[in-house]
Amino acid sequence: MKCRGQTGASLVEAIFAAALFGMVSALVASALLQARALGDEAEKLSRAALLAANALEQVKITGRSGPVPVLQGYEQQLRVQPFPGSLHLREAVIEVTWGRAERQRLTLRTLVFPSQQESS
Repeated sequence: MKCRGQTGASLVEAIFAAALFGMVSALVASALLQARALGDEAEKLSRAALLAANALEQVKITGRSGPVPVLQGYEQQLRVQPFPGSLHLREAVIEVTWGRAERQRLTLRTLVFPSQQESS
């Protein structure tokens, strides 16, 4: 209890303020950890998309599959095959997988014309 003329907080008020501060701090820390995890996943997906796009651009230039760039932790499979129903088009498909426990996969496809060397 407060006496007349006495200022400051009682013990109950101080405990309540500390508990409130602790709960808010825990919520903020949890949100920061979740944001970091989502950022890491976005970075991995961006790397996979860059690898796949790079391999597809090489296929567009040469008209056939060649060696794909390698990045540790990522596996890539590139296939170039005739496109059904077309005599001239070929379909290039690249699958990039990553992750240890939970495997993630990104697949990109495009259509390409055979290169001049390949058609002659």
